[in-house]
Amino acid sequence: MSDIWSPLYNPNHYYFMKPKAPIFIVFTMLFVTMTSYGQVGIGTTNPQQELHVAGSSSTIRIDGLNSTNNPVNTGVRNQAVYVNANGDLILPATPAGAELLFSFNDFITTGQHVQTGTGGEGNSIQVYQTAPFILTQDALIMVTYSVSLTFNNRIGSGTVTDGKPKVAHNFFYVGDGTTPNFTTTYGYSGQTYSNNASFGFTPTGFAYNQSTEFIFLTAGTHSLHFYGYVFSGDGTSTSDSFSSYMGASSTDLLKVVALY
Repeated sequence: MSDIWSPLYNPNHYYFMKPKAPIFIVFTMLFVTMTSYGQVGIGTTNPQQELHVAGSSSTIRIDGLNSTNNPVNTGVRNQAVYVNANGDLILPATPAGAELLFSFNDFITTGQHVQTGTGGEGNSIQVYQTAPFILTQDALIMVTYSVSLTFNNRIGSGTVTDGKPKVAHNFFYVGDGTTPNFTTTYGYSGQTYSNNASFGFTPTGFAYNQSTEFIFLTAGTHSLHFYGYVFSGDGTSTSDSFSSYMGASSTDLLKVVALY
């Protein structure tokens, strides 16, 4: 031991020993390098992002999200991890990627008579429009509906019994909150009806048009516009004319879900 170290030397004070000095310098250089570049590499000496975990089988484990520490993680199946507004990784208690926009029973509260022309010519009218809804980001929309309907004579005062086929359809357009865009028709569904009492064929009750449609919509204000369409024959005979009462029962259904 040289004289310069002897006044301070104590065998119990390991931080005075010369072999430890290079380790201190290495950690100091490492700290300065990480702070300067702001990038940390695990399994790589050339990180490409602030945190870069290299390796074809590499992964990250967060104990706070496992089934032992997080009650939302049931451990039964894999859970989707989301990022909240603060940038934190979370397991949401309710599905974060889906939003129920509408869920209505008996959504056509006032039934609509949809009439053919006097010769059975095809005709359509709007039977229901949703309230405007706003998507804050692009989304896939799932629309499920069921519309009850009856078939009547053209003025709606009684049933039709001529035995000729009558056709009634439902479908919808997407709008901007007030006005439908007629470019694309969605959710097309139809029923054919025939009634001939002389042959003992007298159906009763309701028919139903039902459909599920998926539509990609961009962020913005939207609305759904439901239409009914009826026709019979070639449009030349007054006996072909009829009407369909849509929204005839309280069992109509509309559900609209946004998937982000």
